[in-house]
Amino acid sequence: MNQTGLSLLELLITITLGLFITLGLSSFLLASKTIYVTHMENALMHDTAATAFHTIAHAIRQTDYIPWDTTSLNLDIMSELSPGITGLDEKSLSATSEDIRFPVHSTAHSSDILALRFYGSSQPTSTSARTSAAHIADNTIQNCAGFGIAAPENTQTERAWSIYYVATGATGEPELFCKYQGKKGWRATAIARGIASFQVRYGFNHTSTDFMSASQLHALDAALPLTGSTPSARTIELHQKSHWKKVTSVQISILLRSAKIAGSHATSLNKALLQRTHGERLQRVFSIIIQRQNFAY
Repeated sequence: MNQTGLSLLELLITITLGLFITLGLSSFLLASKTIYVTHMENALMHDTAATAFHTIAHAIRQTDYIPWDTTSLNLDIMSELSPGITGLDEKSLSATSEDIRFPVHSTAHSSDILALRFYGSSQPTSTSARTSAAHIADNTIQNCAGFGIAAPENTQTERAWSIYYVATGATGEPELFCKYQGKKGWRATAIARGIASFQVRYGFNHTSTDFMSASQLHALDAALPLTGSTPSARTIELHQKSHWKKVTSVQISILLRSAKIAGSHATSLNKALLQRTHGERLQRVFSIIIQRQNFAY
């Protein structure tokens, strides 16, 4: 009588082949997951960069805005104001310190500070209220946190601030912060997470490809010959001659780091897509040149 079934050797071969097939399928699934996570994180970085650039571009384009129809500001006063755009290299800030006068060392890849100033806008309630400070913001002009800024009287101190800098957030990740002056003091809110570096350069005409750093601009201002007889007069003269008032465009570059680990295959699978990895986190550089629109000088 003939026996049916598998011999021991046939059984071992079958098991071995099954293991190879299982391992192959497992590797395929892991690679598929890695590719999915890589592309998902890359898409999130694109969205983060787009959001950050949109917010900064809006703030830059409203820098030096003047509500001529609802305020008594005049050109003589405007020429004496400090520049509406300025910055600092390789610095960060405290959320509650006053404007940018008390910078701290940047721990996020020597990130920079970008500071913008502008007046607000209001819809006066009556003709007699046109020069009153008691306007209600009409929300056409907002600070970097999205709060409407009301039209001022004729003092420099009523210009609003939108200040951008990088610091470590509550989760331990580097974040791009927006700093502004609220009703109860200075505050800052995070607008983009994973900003490992924030670099700012400044251009002087709309066609130039040459940009200068904040330190270079401050050095040019420091070398200006000032002839005023008093410190106050020299300050006004510096404001009138400042190279910062000649800035027509701003170049922003950010280094973004993904929130999740993409996997050990991320680099080999996405060499054309990614510039570098940080451990197994994806990193990518995004850049934009923003042209200014409003000039008050």
